[in-house]
Amino acid sequence: MNNFTNIHIAAIAGSLRKNSFNKKLLQSAVNLLPENTSFEILDLSDLPMYNWDLERSGLPDPVVHFRNR
Repeated sequence: MNNFTNIHIAAIAGSLRKNSFNKKLLQSAVNLLPENTSFEILDLSDLPMYNWDLERSGLPDPVVHFRNR
């Protein structure tokens, strides 16, 4: 028995393709989760290319949302 009450897994698929095989594998993994575990596939399609200058001037909303997930 573990000491965790809830575990949340945030997953990303490296491909943005609509029918990505990796995303399909992640979607299938939901069926294998143990009790008290939630699973979320994070969408990378709205994230801009990395720009360090934005770290100082303010991050775009999609980046803030992604970081919070």
